[in-house]
Amino acid sequence: NWLPHGEAVYVSGDKVYALFNVWDGEWSSGDSYAPSVIVELDKNLTELRIVELKDDEGHAGKNAYAMTYRNGKLYVACIGGPQVAGLFNGDIWQIDTSGDVMTAQRILGWEDFAESEESAKKGMYGIQFADDGTAFILAGSYDSGYNFYGGLFVSTESKLANGDAGQSVKDYTNAEGSSWNILWDEHSSVLWCMAGKNLEARDKDGKILRTFTPNELGDNIYSVALLNDTEIGGIPDGDGETGGGCDTGAWGFTVFVLLVGFCLIRRASARKSA
Repeated sequence: NWLPHGEAVYVSGDKVYALFNVWDGEWSSGDSYAPSVIVELDKNLTELRIVELKDDEGHAGKNAYAMTYRNGKLYVACIGGPQVAGLFNGDIWQIDTSGDVMTAQRILGWEDFAESEESAKKGMYGIQFADDGTAFILAGSYDSGYNFYGGLFVSTESKLANGDAGQSVKDYTNAEGSSWNILWDEHSSVLWCMAGKNLEARDKDGKILRTFTPNELGDNIYSVALLNDTEIGGIPDGDGETGGGCDTGAWGFTVFVLLVGFCLIRRASARKSA
């Protein structure tokens, strides 16, 4: 009775790639998850190929969370199991889409980010690439008090292929909040980090450019997306002006922020109207 749960979609040319994690509905342990799955579809959403995130060494990419694309390959960040202290066993998978058969390879595991002890196990919450091959990975885990311990790592495409997670550029210790992901804006060369309760803008080296707090955004963030609309005018600073907050000139894309409060209000309204 395994259940698929959609996590991400990526479009490359006339192909659509859909990422699903697969679970039994219980969320009780690592055994509640089967290997995650990627489905390749054509522009009419007809299924073409499918691949499971597993290998001959017994590894399985469980609870897939985020996906990106680079040079004919998909990269998937997996939490590794339920978000329960001690059960994180995350990894990064590379899926080659260029051949007749899609193939999946585990290129990084939680052990590449922390010492091999139960309390140090990490889930993978995000992977992104800049145009020059710079790679960004967000890895971390929760303790029993639901506090997040993790970090932002900067590596390269070639290093990842050799199992090198790169350098830690930001340590998130005892952090609050449940929104963790990263998104690279190739037009403005900005890495957007959903960091718990805050939204951070960082440069290609991981250096902080600007932090947006829940007070500035109007609530805790739930998700972010890039909108290709230069007429919107850029990223406002604390005084409501645009562009100056990060001092990086004009921002070609605008970030759309989905807020938890907005989701809850709309959901409650839908219940009442029903």
